[in-house]
Amino acid sequence: MKSIVLYYQEQSDLNTTSAVTKMKSDLKKEKGDDCTIYVDKQNVYEKLMYLITEELNSIDVVYIYSRNNIRDDFYWDLLVQSAKADNVVIMVYT
Repeated sequence: MKSIVLYYQEQSDLNTTSAVTKMKSDLKKEKGDDCTIYVDKQNVYEKLMYLITEELNSIDVVYIYSRNNIRDDFYWDLLVQSAKADNVVIMVYT
């Protein structure tokens, strides 16, 4: 079974609980795997940094809501480069 992480950063135009629940449900239908969920407040990257620095080497897939969910290019580039180094796939939901 693959190790999958769902990352979501809160957005002002979406209900976090609804969005995360739908993503998790769709992921389970598609992949059949459970996942760990990390949620950050809007414009905060604490959970993402933890994910990158502490968990990424033991993850197969990072599932994010959208490319715009990580608005800061520094964090996006850090995630992409770290994922490449650890052979982690980044999947975008929308």
